[in-house]
This record gives sequence, structure tokens and C-alpha cells, in this order.
Amino acid sequence: MKASTRAILQRRAYELARPTDVESDAETVEMLVFKLASGSYGVELEYGLELITLAELTPVPCAKPFVSGITSVRGRIVSVLDLDKLLELPSSGIVDRNKALIVANEFMEFAVLLDDVVGIMSVAEGDLQSRLGLPSEAAAPFVRGITPDGVVFLDMGLLLKEPTLVNREVVGG
Repeated sequence: MKASTRAILQRRAYELARPTDVESDAETVEMLVFKLASGSYGVELEYGLELITLAELTPVPCAKPFVSGITSVRGRIVSVLDLDKLLELPSSGIVDRNKALIVANEFMEFAVLLDDVVGIMSVAEGDLQSRLGLPSEAAAPFVRGITPDGVVFLDMGLLLKEPTLVNREVVGG
């Protein structure tokens, strides 16, 4: 066994063997972590419904710049948003995104483009750091905090209620 593999396995074993604080009253949140632009972002699992691979994306006339288009998911038409543009994140260059996460609540449903899915992580609400050092001012209202690992925890509940996401413009009317 390679020394690097052994070190990784030993570190994992150490982490798993650590005693847990069963009586902790700190509320933890589970989130789906994904790569987007030049950073890692997370959304609470309660809002993430499904990861999809985009086979086809149809542009929408008069849509706002952050609306990449619409797609059909088992007969449902779902709007696809580009969080890079919505949150004014720094560009990561030319990317061919074909992955998206469908998010929803009782008010709205849409998909957000992703570069890659990292996994699921739990974070205690008390461990979230302030929103200082965010990649853009436009992102600030939609960020709950930053994890100690540097994952930007997005407030998807707030985004799903955001009135500016609704397009009210009529073509040819």
C-alpha cells in the first residue's frame, strides 16, 4: 500500500473514531455541495429535489440574462438559471455545463446549472462564519454564511421567493 493511501486511510479512521457530542444542542443542517465558477456552494437538502443531466436547453425570448432557458423533465417544463450571472460570480472561463439541480418550495421550482457535484455535508448553524469576503455584492442577500471549509451556504429558500426571478415581459404584446 502506498504511503499516501495509508495516510488518507489513517486520517479517515481517526475522524471516524473521534467521539461525538451526542448532547449537543447546536442545530445542524445538511446541504448538497457543488462546484460553481471558482468556488464551492451548498444548498439545504430540503430544497434540492433532483440532479439532472441537461439533454436539451431551449432559449426563452425576453428572458433575463441569468435565465439560460427551459428544459423538459419527464413532461414538466423547468426554467434553468445560471447562478454565475444571477449572483455576479467571477467567471470560470468557457464551460459546457450539462448538470443542473432542480430546487423547489411551495412557491416556485427551477433548476440551477452546476459545474460538478461534490457531495453532502453537515454543518452546525453556529459554525457558519460571516458573509465577509463573498465573491460579489449581488450574492450577499442570498448567503446564509460560509462554512469553516469555505463552502458558501446559499439561502435557497430566499432565492425561491425572490420576485425578480419571475419574468413578466410579454413578446409582441
